[in-house]
Amino acid sequence: MRFRSAVSTQYVQARYRWFVLLLLGLLVAIVAVAKPFYVKQAQSYLQNGVYYLDAEFELPLAVAPTLALQSGVPLQLSLQMEIIRQRSWWVDETTAALEQRYRLEYHELSRRYLLSNLNTGVKRSFFSLNSALAQVGTLHTFPLLDAVLLRKPGHYRGRIKVVLDHSTLPLPLLSQAYFSSSWQLDSEWYSWSLK
Repeated sequence: MRFRSAVSTQYVQARYRWFVLLLLGLLVAIVAVAKPFYVKQAQSYLQNGVYYLDAEFELPLAVAPTLALQSGVPLQLSLQMEIIRQRSWWVDETTAALEQRYRLEYHELSRRYLLSNLNTGVKRSFFSLNSALAQVGTLHTFPLLDAVLLRKPGHYRGRIKVVLDHSTLPLPLLSQAYFSSSWQLDSEWYSWSLK
């Protein structure tokens, strides 16, 4: 009788351990799911015949891309902007498309993050990753479009999104980036009316 009781107690304890491990695994999976990038706000204004853009982004970088960055893998971020002319009886027309690209690198020796604007060639260094991402995540008085390009009648709207560019990653990381949720950080399009 004692033998049977000891066996059933061990069986219950083993099942309990598996249950606890399963719950811990689920908890880790839930916590590890990356929050995607998102656009907090964007608005444009006309000044001296040019539309300028002010925009703010939240760029929460997940654990996997952060570790890759700190291991020497540069990350490329892209701000994609479009000006759309809305048409009543036809598909909307893309009047202009722009892309602002950044490369983010970590230098182990100096323990600093280097942010390069690939459009202008301007480079800046930061002590923290959050500071570098905050720089990417803020556009202020960005020259968006010359007003003369909006000659056709109609209602125009702008839209913007931010993307982590997978195509620049080294080959071993590429497959992981396409299939892992921690690398899927692209924001949704954010639209506003062009006045």
